Amino acid sequence: MNPRGDCTIAVESTIEGTKCRKCGREIRDFHGVDEWITLRHLPILGRRVYLRIRPKRYRCPYCEEGPTTTQELSWYEAKSPPTKAYERYLLLQLVHATIADVSIKEEMGDKALEGIVDRWISTEVKWAEVKKVKVLGLDEIALKKLCLRQRKNSLFYATAHSAYIASLLTSVIATCLQAGVNALEYLVALQEHRQAVFAAPAGWLPWTYPTAGVSP
Repeated sequence: MNPRGDCTIAVESTIEGTKCRKCGREIRDFHGVDEWITLRHLPILGRRVYLRIRPKRYRCPYCEEGPTTTQELSWYEAKSPPTKAYERYLLLQLVHATIADVSIKEEMGDKALEGIVDRWISTEVKWAEVKKVKVLGLDEIALKKLCLRQRKNSLFYATAHSAYIASLLTSVIATCLQAGVNALEYLVALQEHRQAVFAAPAGWLPWTYPTAGVSP
């Protein structure tokens, strides 16, 4: 444990063997170990935890010149500083929070967090996994694009409150689109008649406000 209270734990793989990077066969001829690598792991009692490991290397007896291959383990990615468990933990921290919030809390750079989000959350549709596609109108397509854009943008607001307000407005606009109501006129009407809205909110929902007795 260092003066800051960070914990560093040395670990060693108990798994024997790996697959040759050239021929793909299982190899068990132990050759040595690589240099130490340090991986950030799940915190313990609020303290940062780092795991240090020297990956094992194995020589292939089947390929010419006997190339060596570094053992790959399931709990971390090569050249990725955090463990997979810590990356999943960070994704959970981003729920109802922003990149900036989690960056400050975990003392991690914004770019590193954005990279983790990009690795775990795909921006492409895997059409082979889609069993049925419904027919969508132009309004529905616009609505889905709006919601998806806001879901991604909410990760980059300066505070959780600003992300909440933006998400709330997006929800109102999406509801207006679904109800066939002009969202701008609706929001202006709420501001102009705020006392009436507080007095009878049920009459000022997107699908009921034109009948509230007040012209928008």
